[in-house]
Amino acid sequence: MPEISQVSMITHCSLLIIHVFVEQTGIEPVPLVFQTNVQAFYTTLPDLINNE
Repeated sequence: MPEISQVSMITHCSLLIIHVFVEQTGIEPVPLVFQTNVQAFYTTLPDLINNE
């Protein structure tokens, strides 16, 4: 399923952009929620890859 890999790549890129933004500005967008979302994303990422 190419849709899944595209979505995961887009999500990964946006997470990187947010991460860089946070490091550059020092502004953290709801840090706790953000961190749990990142953790959830990286724990489900291998499953997305394996399903393809």
